[in-house]
Amino acid sequence: DDKCQVSIDVHLFNNKDGTSMKIHMARDPSEGLDKTLQRLKISMEKKLSKKKKKKKGKQQVTSINPIVWRKRERQHAVREETSYFEDLADIIPINLCNPFSEGGVTHDDASVPAESCSEYEKVDDVNSFSIEELLKKANKDDFGKYAISVPIEISQSETMHVPLMVDPCPPTITSVATFGSFDHTRLFENTPLVVEVGLLFAKKAKIVWFADGEKVCHDNHCYTPTKSDVGKVLTVVVTPMRPGHDGKGCEEAYQFKRRVDALPPMPILSPLRDEFLVHRDRLQEDKQPLRVVSYNILADQNASRDVNRDADDMIYSHCKLDDIIKWRRHPLIVHEILQYQGDIVCLQEVDRDVFDGLLQPCLKAHGYQGYYSEKGLDDASGIREGCAIFWSLDVFESVRLPDMKTHTFREMFQDFMCDERLHKTEWTTLHDVSNLLEEHDHLKHVLFNKLGHVLQTVVLTDKRSKEKIVVANTHLFYHPHAAHVKCLKMLIACRQLEIEHIENELSPIIFCGDYNSTPDSGVMQLLLNRFVDSGDEETWKHLCTYEWEEGAGGDLKHVSSIDVEYPPSFPQLISAYDKAPDFTHFIECFAATLDYILASS
Repeated sequence: DDKCQVSIDVHLFNNKDGTSMKIHMARDPSEGLDKTLQRLKISMEKKLSKKKKKKKGKQQVTSINPIVWRKRERQHAVREETSYFEDLADIIPINLCNPFSEGGVTHDDASVPAESCSEYEKVDDVNSFSIEELLKKANKDDFGKYAISVPIEISQSETMHVPLMVDPCPPTITSVATFGSFDHTRLFENTPLVVEVGLLFAKKAKIVWFADGEKVCHDNHCYTPTKSDVGKVLTVVVTPMRPGHDGKGCEEAYQFKRRVDALPPMPILSPLRDEFLVHRDRLQEDKQPLRVVSYNILADQNASRDVNRDADDMIYSHCKLDDIIKWRRHPLIVHEILQYQGDIVCLQEVDRDVFDGLLQPCLKAHGYQGYYSEKGLDDASGIREGCAIFWSLDVFESVRLPDMKTHTFREMFQDFMCDERLHKTEWTTLHDVSNLLEEHDHLKHVLFNKLGHVLQTVVLTDKRSKEKIVVANTHLFYHPHAAHVKCLKMLIACRQLEIEHIENELSPIIFCGDYNSTPDSGVMQLLLNRFVDSGDEETWKHLCTYEWEEGAGGDLKHVSSIDVEYPPSFPQLISAYDKAPDFTHFIECFAATLDYILASS
């Protein structure tokens, strides 16, 4: 490529006063090496002159040329790795001296290093090849084969030699991230932390964890602080690596701003759910029941809106504002989820950044696979939350990405309402739904154009028995005057479940979610009793009065409710509840059971 350029980056650090400087050059790869080094020398002298107060007058540029060094061909003992906090002097050859080290050496004769360096020899044919050729030569050998000594004028009588190891395409860290940043995230004992690293010219990143300077984890992107870490500061040292390059000299260190805290009291776990926390050894279990978790974890956009309300109007007024902040709340939720040791975990109201930065990496590190499905009609909707399903890879086989399905209710309505499919289905209720929507334009508009809810479905295969299970997860519309909307959406969801049930050899179904419906609602009657009567007042009470926007409904006196039922082909569902709990959802003004786990009988 004619536009290709070689990027040269130099980073100098002064151990004495902590100052540093960076130099970046982009050069033509065919440029002569002597010219490239002279440009580098001039750039470094300019940078250094800014760091020091110089006398007025024209700066004299030293005539001493940079020197290229090549390691002599002889065997060297491999030095064992001792510390990640090594001084630069440890990784440069003898007498290619670090000018910032204690007792830094300066020379006024550029030939001195060549005479005193036993490990490296001077390359005499510098003028005969280009910077590209030097990099290619260095790329064929191990790191440290070539080095450059750049003479920098300190005064008219003194010159110091800055040593630079030639490292073509070094393993490079492009990004280092943790949930909420190293400044904001809260750290708790027994709650995992994950550091994710972006790399260039590297195959892996070795991440070493320290607590108050003491190494606590050697090489893992995930670390769970222990009780002994409480009160300590955590630091990670990240080393990018590839075959033939151990990343020495490319390390970066990051420190968490907050110290590790002890876990706050969590009565929701113990004593309220002690029976859920009994330790399991999945590998030793044989024909044990599956453990399934369903959890609406409250999207931050819903909680943060509440924070901005007046105190008298706050839904979560019983909570301290500091407890609602997602940097504290979501790590504790991850701790809680892991305590349940679920084989299947279905989550609702999951923020995209919480999934990407916390849930996915943490649960992956603990042996789970999963995926995320975002709600919303388009990017302009402003919705950045959705549903997520995870499953244990100790129990189930890995699933290919194309088999992790997301169905929007809008698309399902459009598919199942088309004439061709209506004529072929045993779901006769869909004919009645189609007629209802033809008469009720506003309801059709809401279902097709306003609601961005999704249904997740994935077929899991048990590792031992090879039995397949269709797992589904959803979150229905919240509005208390939209019971009819929720009922119709549940009908459509179950139509999709039947298709996957049949396509997978009548595999059993597990259906989780926040249905935003109480146990005596039309939605739950439909799911468990398979039928909702057109005269069910709670379901159809607002059929003609509910409006997405005031005045949008029009005259709907002619619209009548319909019977809704499942055909015999759809499997019977049963609830995981022997008796519904008093509530699964609690806010200051409302408490009710809205969340469910269902299974085909």
